[in-house]
Amino acid sequence: MFAFCQSLASVELNEGLRDIEYAAFRRCESLSAISIPASVELIANNAFEDCVSLLGVEFIAVDTKIRVESGVFRNCESLVNIALPLSFTETIDSFDGCQMLGFHRSYHGVLQVLRERFANLPVHQACYHATTTDNDDLVIALMSKAAASEMRDHFGMTPFHIVATSAKLRPDILEALMGHYPTSALSRRDSHGKTMMEYLLRNRLPMSTELIKMILDKTLVAKVDMWDVDQWRSNLRSRIDSAEWVSDAPSRQKSLKDIIRCFESYAMIQATSAMEFALWKKTMNSDVTSRKRKLDDRESSRMICGAEVVIPNVIGFLGGGDKNVGEVATSIFDDDATWIRQSIESLGPRISFVRW
Repeated sequence: MFAFCQSLASVELNEGLRDIEYAAFRRCESLSAISIPASVELIANNAFEDCVSLLGVEFIAVDTKIRVESGVFRNCESLVNIALPLSFTETIDSFDGCQMLGFHRSYHGVLQVLRERFANLPVHQACYHATTTDNDDLVIALMSKAAASEMRDHFGMTPFHIVATSAKLRPDILEALMGHYPTSALSRRDSHGKTMMEYLLRNRLPMSTELIKMILDKTLVAKVDMWDVDQWRSNLRSRIDSAEWVSDAPSRQKSLKDIIRCFESYAMIQATSAMEFALWKKTMNSDVTSRKRKLDDRESSRMICGAEVVIPNVIGFLGGGDKNVGEVATSIFDDDATWIRQSIESLGPRISFVRW
């Protein structure tokens, strides 16, 4: 059918399809995710073998009997988002080489985990079944006790990870999650040490670009909006809109890295300005007799470097017991911006929701 179509990134299988033929998608090395219609009864030998970029497989049916033959998902080394119907039957080598799922450690144990993967995780389940989940389903899931108490499944994946690796990328589900959970949830890593953004950058479905832009708009751009500098806001949005999101994962990573560096430069200006104002105010209050001394202190408190204005020894000063100064210096970040704060504190070219 589509075997060896190495550029095939997405495909939609119609309801009514009963069999997925032998080697139908074999070595489709760009295929990111796929939904299996509820009508499918058989997935033949080697159907998805060597689909090395396959992240997610959604079985739309939850109780339809599906038979899976030998080597169907063999060497799908990236596969992390899959839950098996209870009536799912397979051969012993259906998942050979699916290292991300841990089949090399305990084959039958992992099969059982995948059959019950989202049993007590209603938000995960709603995100996994994105093809059929409606707004009411999602609201009920988010209001459940489990939504408040449990963010990770057996593989350490949050609902954000499930969305990023889904075969049906839905901006409305992502928006609902971002409205319910703190933004810091974006920085959580699964058992493989990966964040949702890392998976999303590798998902080649067309809608992935919209989800990437949504995250950046609701995090980085939203922070810049708070600083009320039109030029910064315009420049950041321009970079996001013009980035090469339709390219491969490395090009996407490079684009994201450039955008984050741009944001960091603005955040450093904002943070150092706040610290300088706080330090200068304290200096003025502590010495009201000498205007010349004040000017000297301000000049001596600044150091021009290749980046922006930096205050020497300011960290030691802020740690000296004056909590008000520290509060002023860090007030540009709220509790939901953990991943932004981590980036600024590291003073490096990386941010916590993606590894380079």
